[in-house]
Amino acid sequence: MLSPTALPVIKAALPAVGANIQDIAQRFYARLFDAHPELLDGVFNRGNQAGVEVLGDAATPEVAAAWEEVYWLMANTLINLERGLYDAVGLAPDTIWRNWRVVERVRETVDVMTLTVERTDGRDVKPSLPGQYVTVQMPTRDNTHQPRQYSLTAADDGHHRRFAVKHVADPGKPDGEVSTLLHDSIRVGDELVLSAPSGDVVMESTDRPVVFASAGIGVTPMAGMLSHLTRQHSARQVVFLHAGASPATFVLRGQVKADLGGLPNAAMITWYEQGPADAGPYGEVRTGFMDVRSADLPADAAYYLCGPLPFMQAVRTDLLSPGVAGCAARAVNAWHPGHARQDLTGRARCPRAVSEGPPHRVPGGRQDRKRARPSP
Repeated sequence: MLSPTALPVIKAALPAVGANIQDIAQRFYARLFDAHPELLDGVFNRGNQAGVEVLGDAATPEVAAAWEEVYWLMANTLINLERGLYDAVGLAPDTIWRNWRVVERVRETVDVMTLTVERTDGRDVKPSLPGQYVTVQMPTRDNTHQPRQYSLTAADDGHHRRFAVKHVADPGKPDGEVSTLLHDSIRVGDELVLSAPSGDVVMESTDRPVVFASAGIGVTPMAGMLSHLTRQHSARQVVFLHAGASPATFVLRGQVKADLGGLPNAAMITWYEQGPADAGPYGEVRTGFMDVRSADLPADAAYYLCGPLPFMQAVRTDLLSPGVAGCAARAVNAWHPGHARQDLTGRARCPRAVSEGPPHRVPGGRQDRKRARPSP
């Protein structure tokens, strides 16, 4: 806890710090990387000095000392949290990373590819849980390493892992550094440094029905969860909902359909803004935006959402609204492609009556699929 001396000082300084936080952050990172270019991952902190520069005369020795106390309080909290995460999964910091060799590279869409990697030594591989991701440590052109997180798209077999990489390229903005390098330079036979699987939004082990709802690249963790169900020969009822611009933008469409076909009680509905229908034996295709209120949803299901934040908020709102069958006391697990879990959990009591209002149109197309900034 903050000391009684520091607490009132911090409260008094918060308006000034908040008003200048962008400038403070920019100066902080500039000083950090100038002094320690090898620490581009960001572990050395000189934010206090940056704050003093920006705040000028307002940053008295008393204010600087109070913010120093805040910094170390936060730093020690995060250090202890990280230590607890290692202990929880039975890993030490020096065993998190290992080399993997690329054995397959598949172009899924115009801007997404999947990479399958195999282990390069005889050490045991920590199995992934359905919904987790790995971090890739990618060497950049200036001889530093940049970490990026990518969802595992298939259940691993103890020897291989598979993940999808979207090339981040927005008009008028620099292309994503790591995604560009992976797309342009990585070939079969190359080696990559990957972390052990991470992520706490994992599919619960239960017999309850499960509903997946995704938009755009948000389909990748859903495909990973579905792959686990297929490998387990699960008898759970599965409803797979996806929104996209066209069939050509549906990442992992073939894998998803094949996995659904391997389950005894599975169904899929896809919403496309444009393009021909591609309905098959396991899927129904609709035109326009996702409307979960028009879908036949199972009672007492577990729900997993992934896509742009506006998409997830709208879908969750519909799921918890009156008139959606089977939504009594459900939990909604949601996260966006940047792998930051969203606080979208909730419960609702839903009447049996069917709503007579117009369907709520959930954006799922290109204009709404805003890319999450790659995690540092």
